[in-house]
Amino acid sequence: MTTTMTTPSTTRPRPRNPFNIPELRGRISRFVTLKDAIACARVSKAWAQDYLPLIWYSIDCNNFSHSNTSSGFDIVIVKHAHHIRIANNVNYPSQMAILVKGGIMQLRELSITMTSSTFHYATALDFVARNSGTLEKLKLKPVTTYATKYESPLYCVHASMLVHPGLSNKVASRLRDLDVSGLWLMREGLSTILQGCPNLSHLNLSGTDIIGRASVNFRHEGLSLLTCSIITALRPDPTDSQQQPSPGLLVHFPNLKTWSTSGSESELRFVLPSGLLKAEVMSHCPLLSDVRLKDSPESMWVTLFTDVFSNLKQISFDYRSMSVQVLTTILLHQDTVELIQANPGKEFDFERDVFPPGSVTDHFQTSGRQVQLLPRSCTRLTELNLYPHVMDIDIVGNKSWNCKDLQTLRTRIKGLDTKERIMRAIDLWRAGWRKRVLARRRQSIHDPISIITRTLADINAIQAGTLLRGAGGVLLLDSDYSIEARVARHLLQFEKLENVWLGYKTWHPY
Repeated sequence: MTTTMTTPSTTRPRPRNPFNIPELRGRISRFVTLKDAIACARVSKAWAQDYLPLIWYSIDCNNFSHSNTSSGFDIVIVKHAHHIRIANNVNYPSQMAILVKGGIMQLRELSITMTSSTFHYATALDFVARNSGTLEKLKLKPVTTYATKYESPLYCVHASMLVHPGLSNKVASRLRDLDVSGLWLMREGLSTILQGCPNLSHLNLSGTDIIGRASVNFRHEGLSLLTCSIITALRPDPTDSQQQPSPGLLVHFPNLKTWSTSGSESELRFVLPSGLLKAEVMSHCPLLSDVRLKDSPESMWVTLFTDVFSNLKQISFDYRSMSVQVLTTILLHQDTVELIQANPGKEFDFERDVFPPGSVTDHFQTSGRQVQLLPRSCTRLTELNLYPHVMDIDIVGNKSWNCKDLQTLRTRIKGLDTKERIMRAIDLWRAGWRKRVLARRRQSIHDPISIITRTLADINAIQAGTLLRGAGGVLLLDSDYSIEARVARHLLQFEKLENVWLGYKTWHPY
């Protein structure tokens, strides 16, 4: 009798599907779009655990009617309340009641419309206080643009809403961005809010009325961005008729760097002399270097930037007010200005997928030569945003720009009026940039063959980015006089240039 020895067959383990690894799936979930996240959440319960937090991280109550609470909105909110970190446009008492019922207490961002409902107002006070420990951005807005303000207590911002009901007033808040535009608050309440929000960096008081006096004008060391009108900053309480009115709001912000403001010529001439504003800025805000003036006439712009502000690093203004006099005013800051931005007067999407059809009216097009004084004279300029303006490459090429550290350029070019032409100019710029990088790498390793075989003219051309080698041989950009090639040659003059917008998306050289 013979015995046969058998050995168990060795089988290779089946490879593990990487999408079944919870840790890896969790990391992937951070980079998907909302549409993809919804599709992934439907795969299985395990996948839903990773993608539901992304889906319900942010909600916009504008997507739900105030009368649709019976359609399951309340059930969904209660079920996913622990995922919600951002709640926008809470406009109705029914929506607020559902959020409160859901037990949401870890919001990071919140925007509420203050209505004329007493119940909504009381619920809003409690809801903000519940989330005060985690809130980083809070926006309170009136139900209409023209609110009754301090005539109605329902438009008052109480300091108590930023303090959690059972905690001490001295507990530090995480709030960084507070927007109470269009409402009103007491001056004492403003000081209390500033004391209770040490991390606050942006305060929006646009259209806000400040009433009364404060016993202590608390100086907030961290706030760097203020949005309010000039009249509000200097005379916060228009009802203060005492011989010595309360000091302006600038006294609260010793480290203010950016002021987004507006005003009229009549205010500055008859109510608030420019000398008073200059004294306030120099006394209380010595670090102010960025002024964003909007919705103001040209005369107001010139007065402020000539008589009040000096040595500005960043200047932002409405392009509608552009004139030769405004350009001259900007040049008064040419030794310090690093950013110039001309706002188009409306929301503008630089990443739009479709090139806007037709030409945009440019009221300053006939003075394009004067516009060139900005990049030619402002040597420290790193960002130039003139996207409402259309530059003429013939005028641009007459004299070089002296802002050699330019990093961001947004403007349109006459003749680059289609997506295809813009893309060709960008492709030429990118190709020249890559050739310049490769040439420097070869020189850094001291390749003797490359140095011998390449003429001095070729080396200079590659360094300048004007020599492109393609499949059909060598193409010298210097011999190409198309608008696209001329624009590319101009862009290649700036070695630090990283962001370019010519009318269609923002492009990078790499």
